Amino acid sequence: AAIATLTGGSTLLFPCGAYLTTSALTLNVSNVTVDGSSCATIRNSSGSGGIMVIGGSGNGNPNYGSAVALSTAANELSTSFTTVSSLGVSAGDYVLLKQGGQDSSTGSGNTGCDPSGCRGELVKVASVSGNTVTVTTALHDTYDPSVNAATAQKLVGPVTSMTVKNITFDGSGLNVYGLEIAGVAESTISGVTVKNVQGSALLNRGDFNVAWSNITVTRAGSAQCGSAAWFEGQGNLSVNGLSISSENQGTGSGCLANGAFGFELIQSANGTISNVTVDASGAYGRPFKTTAARWNTFNSLTVKNGVAAYNGVSLEYYSSRNTYNSCVVTNNGAGAGTANGNAGINTFGNFNQYNSFVNCTVTGNGNVQFLVNNYDALRLGMDIGNTINGGTYTGTNTAEPAIAIYGSMACIWVRPTAV
Repeated sequence: AAIATLTGGSTLLFPCGAYLTTSALTLNVSNVTVDGSSCATIRNSSGSGGIMVIGGSGNGNPNYGSAVALSTAANELSTSFTTVSSLGVSAGDYVLLKQGGQDSSTGSGNTGCDPSGCRGELVKVASVSGNTVTVTTALHDTYDPSVNAATAQKLVGPVTSMTVKNITFDGSGLNVYGLEIAGVAESTISGVTVKNVQGSALLNRGDFNVAWSNITVTRAGSAQCGSAAWFEGQGNLSVNGLSISSENQGTGSGCLANGAFGFELIQSANGTISNVTVDASGAYGRPFKTTAARWNTFNSLTVKNGVAAYNGVSLEYYSSRNTYNSCVVTNNGAGAGTANGNAGINTFGNFNQYNSFVNCTVTGNGNVQFLVNNYDALRLGMDIGNTINGGTYTGTNTAEPAIAIYGSMACIWVRPTAV
């Protein structure tokens, strides 16, 4: 009842205690604060959907207008694009840019997408002149309507200026999702714990300039029902302090029938992601994965203890121009043998280019520590221009090198580094 009466400027305050819910708490009003008083737990026992859903249609998906094709290619780092007809946007609106690209994990052509997501990002409109839209930041890929079927879509009804703080969400081991953020902008989430869900504890789609800090995720994640922390269609994402541990181990049925993925960043650009730790102990899935993530900066990322040969850090499908500062990647796939494709850091060969790894420590991982791969679906091996700049890379066996580079087009620049 309290949620139904919320208006802009309201605070939804949960005093200390446990609150049992049997359906998702849905918020679609801007400028609302959700405050858990640092001691409140929302426990949902419905066994479906999420615990709290903010924005979108109430199902974790943003609302977008019709896709409109771009009229000409818009170059990477340009600040505007032009569509064939009006998007119906004005300054302050948000737009999803999206396109395909060849060589997904299923071998797509130029207009197809990877099963995990398409290339793209969410941008904010600075101004409009005719069918030309100028954005507040820049475009972080070249969007080509002729080659890759690039389109633009207006984000309809975004929820803005939200604050969620100092609260725990508990899915009772039954709910699929925890906190869902869809079509939300200019908002902050801090001091939040999400636990005991079968899929994604954090399910985020179509958001711009959302800042996360001091976040804890436990007993979550699924290869089938979403990684423990899922960020898709993000623009200007900020994360400072995210711990993922005690992931689901894939020993049940349904969502729990296979291994858990940890952190995923998909179709997202221009983020700053700091102090993220993924401890994948006991979880048979990819601990950390990017798909079509571009121009993001990762500071002090730690990925450790993945138990299977699924890498520590996986860069997939046009994940390019990202910088990893002082990352620690250790003990992933240890004991899983050699010649199995595992690596501490693995670029998948499908156009993951010009990424920079600065002063990273990559040790104790099974097979290879850093692998530039050519085992992409089309065997193109197009991961060019990646850079290792300082750091320590220590091998674990005599059968494989610490750093391995495959593919006729693949290359990597190595600056002073301990190997």
